[in-house]
Amino acid sequence: MEYALYNGTDRRVTADEFHQLAGPNFREQGILPYCEQCQEAVDPHGVHNPGIPSCFHHPNFPIGADPYDDCPAARRQARRFVGVTPRGFDEAHGQALRDQFFAEPNIRLAYQFMHRVAGGPGQLPVELFGRIIERADRRRIWAYSDLPLWCVPFILMTLAQFEAPNFSFHFGFVKPRGPAEMIWEHERTSELVKYFSDSGRETRAPRLMVTEETFIHQAEGTGVWVADALAARLQQFHGHIG
Repeated sequence: MEYALYNGTDRRVTADEFHQLAGPNFREQGILPYCEQCQEAVDPHGVHNPGIPSCFHHPNFPIGADPYDDCPAARRQARRFVGVTPRGFDEAHGQALRDQFFAEPNIRLAYQFMHRVAGGPGQLPVELFGRIIERADRRRIWAYSDLPLWCVPFILMTLAQFEAPNFSFHFGFVKPRGPAEMIWEHERTSELVKYFSDSGRETRAPRLMVTEETFIHQAEGTGVWVADALAARLQQFHGHIG
């Protein structure tokens, strides 16, 4: 990771810049660099070593932990989360977008889209939806710069593994090279793809073009409307941040 936030401030620094500002005894002084995405403390690496590019490393990921709980900026799950790190964050936009997502009728449309793409009945229980929202909060997905409402459910689909009767599967993006913003800034250039989780191979499921038109078609074309009781259960996650 090239940049981190200096000691919990909004100042973005490289590992070399951090070392220049904080000095070699930064830990003893309680001065730490933090990941801009997950907001956890990270470690400078390769400072003053001409043979190694300087950068920041996340702490070791716990053995056996769910890879979906890892920070994408750590790039330890590159095949699943490639290209989903943004170029910047906008907290005011993020709070407004999160509120908008949970408002009526948006929450119902989002769930209908996700439920249909996941495979229908039994594939998106409320508990799994809640875990997806928690992961979105930790990754600060709502604050991705200029992220439009219609694109949020596409991104949420990449935050969980799903279980079919005979196999596990997950979703990822095939997109132009670059930050996450490429997905919505260049519509019709990215696709949501379904993969077998054990092999990483693409399934035979049709790819979904990431567009507002696709979202509307999938969400409104289900023929099923989310009942009031289910909508209320989904909206309970509005107040659970992080």
